Amino acid sequence: MKLLANGCSMTHGQELVTDGYDMRNTQLCYAKKIYDEFDDIFDEYDNVALPGVSNAHIVESTMDYLITQGGDNTFVLIGWTSPIRYCFTHNERYLRFNIHNPPSEGDWEAGPNICDFHEQFRIHMNDPHDLARQFFHQVNYLSTYLEYAGIPYAMSYFFEEPGYSQSRRRLITNHWPKNANTKLEFGTPQPNWLYKHNILPGAHWNFLNTQAKEHGNLWCSNRHPNELGHELIAERIMPLVSKHLGTT
Repeated sequence: MKLLANGCSMTHGQELVTDGYDMRNTQLCYAKKIYDEFDDIFDEYDNVALPGVSNAHIVESTMDYLITQGGDNTFVLIGWTSPIRYCFTHNERYLRFNIHNPPSEGDWEAGPNICDFHEQFRIHMNDPHDLARQFFHQVNYLSTYLEYAGIPYAMSYFFEEPGYSQSRRRLITNHWPKNANTKLEFGTPQPNWLYKHNILPGAHWNFLNTQAKEHGNLWCSNRHPNELGHELIAERIMPLVSKHLGTT
């Protein structure tokens, strides 16, 4: 069986070998540790995670992979990133940024207005209700698709769960704003409804910060988990993997 891993830099394993995209990172990350733990079941490992990508990219690239490569005899491992990220293509360039970080120098080649667009994105596309709602549905879309296709999977969150505020991660943001100039109440799904799927509650970021009290530093210099951090993350996820592999 193949283990297909997808996510952002955390799932790629950035900084485990080099601080950037380097396939050597994927050989030390939590996904590879899970692959090694179930070596009697998995015989192929493909990690397609990319640093800096959005949750929309994770959904789309996972489905692109399964549609073109086929999903037979495949287990999917997803590490969701922060909903503040945005990806799109323009002038044959693939752009990635978030509300805190403007486009990189290489992204400027996409056009002279990219930085202006980022500023508008930061101001107008960072509504916590939109982020909460989009993230909730992105997780639900991919989970439902995988279950419909009969593809086993396990998912976890690195930064915040759907519905949690980015700036204040412990606060729940309502699916819809309470005050609006147009009635928007079509029903408000609660984030915990997602746990009917094979998803691990609680963000790895908060978990590792708590575990640091016992294990010491669990971060590399640019705040990606070090190898011990990845080992602890793998241990958290393994029960979900076992559940869907039918080994428990």
